[in-house]
Amino acid sequence: MHAREFHDGAKDGLEPLEPLDPTAITSFSGLLEAMRKTAFGGRRLGEAYGVLKAMCNDPDCFVVMTLSGAMTIAKMGKIVSTMVDRGWVNAIAMTRRWAMRNSSGKGTTACMTRWKWKRI
Repeated sequence: MHAREFHDGAKDGLEPLEPLDPTAITSFSGLLEAMRKTAFGGRRLGEAYGVLKAMCNDPDCFVVMTLSGAMTIAKMGKIVSTMVDRGWVNAIAMTRRWAMRNSSGKGTTACMTRWKWKRI
């Protein structure tokens, strides 16, 4: 059996975790950026914020939001409409069980580009 070789995380490109210091946070965006340096769900939320921020700031980025039609029932409609109003989203692909039915009675998939629904 070969001896195990241990690596240094920094040499492998891993970022070290840092404690979340609430006294150093002055904004919601600062909280999300600080969460990127934590673990598990906090890190995922911080990374997602970084991706969203980069997409919104890139004029050449065409953003397609994909979501379930149930997101409106889950009271997420205002956040989605705000993202549309601010130009953060260029197209939406979603299931629309509540609005579109196919012959089997199941939901179909729809895509909204330029803010007109198209069945796909």
